[in-house]
Amino acid sequence: MSLMMRGKRHPYTCLDATPSFVARTSVSAPLAATPQQKDVQSDVLRLTIETEVIPRLMLAAATRSRRISANVRTVASISQATVETFADILLDGDQTDVMDLVDELIADGVSKPAILMNLLAPAARRLGATWEDDSRSFAEVTLAMGKLQVALRTIVDVDAMQQRRENPRQLLLLPVSGEQHTFPLHILEAVFTRRGWSVELELSGNLAPVERHLKLNRFDVVGLTISRDGLIDQIALDIVRIRRASCNPSLMVMVGGGAAQRHPDAVLRMGADATAKDVDEAIVIAEGAVAVAARA
Repeated sequence: MSLMMRGKRHPYTCLDATPSFVARTSVSAPLAATPQQKDVQSDVLRLTIETEVIPRLMLAAATRSRRISANVRTVASISQATVETFADILLDGDQTDVMDLVDELIADGVSKPAILMNLLAPAARRLGATWEDDSRSFAEVTLAMGKLQVALRTIVDVDAMQQRRENPRQLLLLPVSGEQHTFPLHILEAVFTRRGWSVELELSGNLAPVERHLKLNRFDVVGLTISRDGLIDQIALDIVRIRRASCNPSLMVMVGGGAAQRHPDAVLRMGADATAKDVDEAIVIAEGAVAVAARA
């Protein structure tokens, strides 16, 4: 495993404050789109998925009960053909069909983190593309995303996700300013929560409330996601603001996503402490950094 990291600073304890932070906006939209409504409904689709579908399904009771081994080995990758088949099932099949494919992968030895990052995340991107190229309707894509969120919640085991430690490690997840693809953050939220972390998710893209929150609340790690190469320069600006606002001088800033994987050296030069190629590596890096800070 190759870990790319920068040096750390010494920690100190800041004032304890726990104001409510994550606020999501209720969004509604018609199920069909005219050509004139295309741009508006594209935004509505994204916001509906991020602010309504995902949070509600992540907290809802499980629609299916499944026993999935946590000790399966990790397979390096899932083929593009499998991703395309999975996206088609999300669009045209039912929830049973979706979970049958997931179960087949697990039976073949694919780990849950690999399924999350190498199947669910690219399938979400593919669903969005079918809306943008007019091959699928707004209603079809919205329903498919609902099935995807049920699959996500089932895989990570909501009952385990809801458990909290008395003094959990604190993680804040947000997209780089201007980033539109935020589904990987929901995967990270689910997996880190299951590991016992206290996780907060901010999807607005507005750093002002994030800065206020960081001044009052001590976070161990801030995780940023970036998918587009054109936003790499923006990382430096966001990280400067995050570090200035944080009351924890030993705060670790980790950057993930497609652009970070393609340009890890550039991301580190922009001020990040670490990058990770997948969720498994992200957990190792984050938990190792917290352990080092605790010893210091």
